[in-house]
Amino acid sequence: MKTTLNLLFGGIILLPMLKQSIFFSLVWTLMLVPICFGGELPVASIVKDLSAIEAAVIVRPNGQLLLNKGSNDLVRKGDLWSLYSKGEVVLDPVSGEELGSLDEIIGSAMITRTDKRFSEIELTDPAKSGEVKTGQQALRYDGVKAIFQDGTGANYPLYEKLRAGLPSLNWEYKVTEVGATLTPPRDALLLAAAKDRLTVWGGGEIVKVYEMMRRPLRAVSQPVAPGAVFSTRGATSVQPQQQPVFRQEAFIQSPQQQVFRQEPFTQTVPGLMTPGMSARLGGQNFRSVGSINSIAYNLDLLNFDGQEQPWFVYLTNEALYCQPSLGGSERYAYRYEGFGAVANVSTGPGGMIALNVFNQSDWQMQSYLLRFTTAGFQVVDKDIPYILAYIDIDNDGVKDLVGQNFDEENFFGTGVYRLAVKGASVKRAGKVKIPAGYRIYGSFMTDMDNDNIMETGFYNVGKHLLLYEQGREIWQSSDDFGGSIQVVMIDNIESEGATARNEIVWCPPAVISHDQGKLVALVHNDPSLLSIVGVGPSKGSVSILYKANGQYFLRTLDANSDGPVQSV
Repeated sequence: MKTTLNLLFGGIILLPMLKQSIFFSLVWTLMLVPICFGGELPVASIVKDLSAIEAAVIVRPNGQLLLNKGSNDLVRKGDLWSLYSKGEVVLDPVSGEELGSLDEIIGSAMITRTDKRFSEIELTDPAKSGEVKTGQQALRYDGVKAIFQDGTGANYPLYEKLRAGLPSLNWEYKVTEVGATLTPPRDALLLAAAKDRLTVWGGGEIVKVYEMMRRPLRAVSQPVAPGAVFSTRGATSVQPQQQPVFRQEAFIQSPQQQVFRQEPFTQTVPGLMTPGMSARLGGQNFRSVGSINSIAYNLDLLNFDGQEQPWFVYLTNEALYCQPSLGGSERYAYRYEGFGAVANVSTGPGGMIALNVFNQSDWQMQSYLLRFTTAGFQVVDKDIPYILAYIDIDNDGVKDLVGQNFDEENFFGTGVYRLAVKGASVKRAGKVKIPAGYRIYGSFMTDMDNDNIMETGFYNVGKHLLLYEQGREIWQSSDDFGGSIQVVMIDNIESEGATARNEIVWCPPAVISHDQGKLVALVHNDPSLLSIVGVGPSKGSVSILYKANGQYFLRTLDANSDGPVQSV
């Protein structure tokens, strides 16, 4: 059997197999590999974001504490504030003029949620609540302890720049081992520096992640058949539909800009279905022929409206984007402005997009379901209390919307349900049988050998792939998988002595049909320590899981990308 690989850098693999054209994509982000790029962190932006802001306290009749500054004033969830009561007035002994007052600090507070023009705060010491009055002064990051945690030992120059630019903070510098688990304090800033990013924690929340400013991908990767980088320069903006939480934009490139140039490139990958072979599948390295000029943390493909080509759907720090995978001028963006962090996307039939949102403040899932067409985005439902994924649970080639309960202690609950859109909301349409320990991220269900018995595959805590059949474990990968570049950071500050941990957002697999059943193409990044400061796998490939002669085999392509693989 012969398999041919064609790869677009940042984009597409075409796999003709068994006399039929089987299409699946391999997408990764080379911008996450520090060795490939020069650059520096945006010190000016960090200083601006952490600079002092003055606000006034509002005490509501029910005791709720607010500030008269919100997201319009660059206030973010997790920001730390010092609250002051007016102290003794200081007078000029010569003129008698009032020079100011010796204000006394009441305590510190953190932002728990923001609106455009106001925000809600929570005292770090609730016993001080009786001293807080309406009209008292609040200063952001004034006298707050700031711990600069250097994960590489090479970021002291960055520490010096930030300390000089933010003198109102009480600074402390620490060097930690690479991959050390962090426990972000509630009453201090934590600036965790990795090789190519700085993660700022405030009040136990991630305030912002700063990426290293880099040169364009094509300037350093030197692909054999390079494609033009997507750009929004000179773009026009399309006004959004009226939605309460999202803002929609569309970016159009100028006509003279070339988006992709694709050139023929083939190679043979022999022996895919030879049983008993554990060696890697032969082949040359992937070669990049196109790119996206954004650091994408999560990526999937979307088919809709009879489009001949699939579309990229990907998350950045700024928005959810949709754009054609094989070239085209359109680029649509949805900017999430609600509470909570967007963990990942999962795409389904008819342009459906599940958006998993974890609200750490309320400790619950508040996921969204969107529908995308070339006319724009539509919010089908929001605040869905499940971890969502589109999975083919019937082995009919059509992905179903599936939701797993959220568990306060384990993140993944024990209940899994088929979901359906009924009217303007998402409802349960039946329970899905799953094995104990099931985790929905990166999971699949299929009949691999046409015996009318479904296999269920998922990754366990140890990063091994498990296969179950009728509730019984039948296979486990001997080696662990390298995870992905996206994690959900869990830090239950209500639990005494709890430490922060990561839940890996595993990349979705591709289930491919052939005459004897199904095979599964899986992202297989090299095992690497995933720490809370963002150290992830540095390179990856694709593995093929299949069944032959009653046995399961996992074969990895003998070709690595220059960065972690994100989607198959």
